[in-house]
Amino acid sequence: MAVDERHVLDAAHLAPDTAAFHPVHMNHSRARPNVGRYYRRATRTVLFFTLRRVEAGEELLYDYGRRYWRGREHLELP
Repeated sequence: MAVDERHVLDAAHLAPDTAAFHPVHMNHSRARPNVGRYYRRATRTVLFFTLRRVEAGEELLYDYGRRYWRGREHLELP
């Protein structure tokens, strides 16, 4: 995940080793995201939060952003 022009977070290698929630478990949706992101530059902390009430078993959807899809446009689903 690109946080800004200088910082990129990549923790995908940790996902298989944890049963707990991890941001890599969120799928992309530009049209209907239910998760937002806040970046605290001073502490280099990224916070994820729901944009509305999310029911148990509901898929978590996050808008990856336009820069993520550069060169991957053919992979993006609606």
